[in-house]
Amino acid sequence: MKCPTNIDHVVSLKDAHESGGFNWSSSKRTRFANDKSNHVPSCRVINSSKGSSTPKDFFRKSSDGRGMDYEIKDRCAYVEIYFKVKKKYNLSFTNNAPEVFAQCGIALK
Repeated sequence: MKCPTNIDHVVSLKDAHESGGFNWSSSKRTRFANDKSNHVPSCRVINSSKGSSTPKDFFRKSSDGRGMDYEIKDRCAYVEIYFKVKKKYNLSFTNNAPEVFAQCGIALK
């Protein structure tokens, strides 16, 4: 499927804020927003559908039949990026479902 693309934050700005980023300085928020390790190309409409979802909700939205269904090519690659970014910025995983990470061989503890 060809589509207009944009850049998706794997860990959304809202997710980062809610998992510890609310304490950040404006320069750290800017650094996070522009961190290329947290960016992936995405179809614009899929990025809009994802919104600020965590991986579990993003994966559910991709095939729940309640809107636009889409295929996520490599779920574990996405989860690995998400995990690395959250670790890099010392963000909490309390809003995440451990089983999503476990399916990719990642333990949250």
